[in-house]
Amino acid sequence: MKTSQLKYIKEKADILQVVKSLIPLTSKGYGKCPFHTEKSGSLKVESKKGIFKCFGCGASGDVIDFVMKYKSITYKEAFAWIADFYRIGDFKDQAKDFVPEPAKELPVSYINYRMLNRSVYNLAYPNNFSAWLENTVGYGKAIQALDLYKVGRSKHWYGAVVFWQIDVDHNIRSGKIMLYNPETGKRIKEPYNHINWVHKVLDLPDFNLKQCFFGEHLLNGNNKMACIVESEKTAIVASIVYPDQVWLASGSLVNLTAERCEVLKGREVILFPDVGAFPAWEEKAEYL
Repeated sequence: MKTSQLKYIKEKADILQVVKSLIPLTSKGYGKCPFHTEKSGSLKVESKKGIFKCFGCGASGDVIDFVMKYKSITYKEAFAWIADFYRIGDFKDQAKDFVPEPAKELPVSYINYRMLNRSVYNLAYPNNFSAWLENTVGYGKAIQALDLYKVGRSKHWYGAVVFWQIDVDHNIRSGKIMLYNPETGKRIKEPYNHINWVHKVLDLPDFNLKQCFFGEHLLNGNNKMACIVESEKTAIVASIVYPDQVWLASGSLVNLTAERCEVLKGREVILFPDVGAFPAWEEKAEYL
C-alpha cells in the first residue's frame, strides 16, 4: 500500500466516529473504557487530535490502535477493517499486504525504589486490604504474602493499597492505587471506581507506562509453573493457598498480551480467568 493511500485512510477515519460505532460515547467523546472494568467512564476520545486515552488503565493511541486493541486484530487487519467501515473498497485488499514501518517506541519509565519502600514500610497510613487479608488468613501468612508482592499503602484515599508492578528485572513500572472494604475485601466502586496510578497522582512529566504482570519479579531465579489470574487480590490469596506456583495478575481481561507474555517463554503456564471470561482467555491461549 502506498504512503498516500495510508495517509488518506487515516485522514478519512474520524476516531470519534469509529469508536462510537463500537462503544457508547457522549457527544464530547467520553465513555467507559472497554479495556478494563469500570462503572464510571474514564475514556476520552479526541477527534481533533485523532487519539484516545483512558485515565483509568492508561490505554492510548490513534484510531488504528483502538481498533486493533478492541477487536484483538493485527495492524494490517485494522487498516482493512477501517477501509471496509468507510467503504473504501480499493484500499481494503491492499491493506492486507501492507507492512507498517516499525513504530518508534518511547523508553519505558520507571519509579524510584525509594518511593516503593516508603509506601511499603511507612505504617502511618492505614491499609484496608491488608486489614482484610490479616483477618482472613491470619497475621503471619498475610504479612508474608504482602512482603512477597511488595504491597504498599497510599494516602491518596484513606485506607488505599498500592499494588506495585515490578518487572522480572526488578524495575518498578508503576503502582496501581485501589481502595478495598476492610471487612468484606471487596473493591470500593461507589460513588465511583477507586482506581488510580502512582505516576498519575504524582503527575510525573512525560511518564511512559508500560505495564507488566503484577508479581512478575517473582519469576526471577526459578522455573516454577506460572499461574495467571486477573486481579491482584486473587494472585495474593492464591499464593497463600498454593505456594508452590508463581501467581501473577494481568490486571484486567484484555491485558493478557503476547508482548507481556514474553517473560513466560519456556515455562509451564495455567490461566485462571474470572467467571464469564473463560471463552476469551481460551481463545487468547490458542493465539499465544
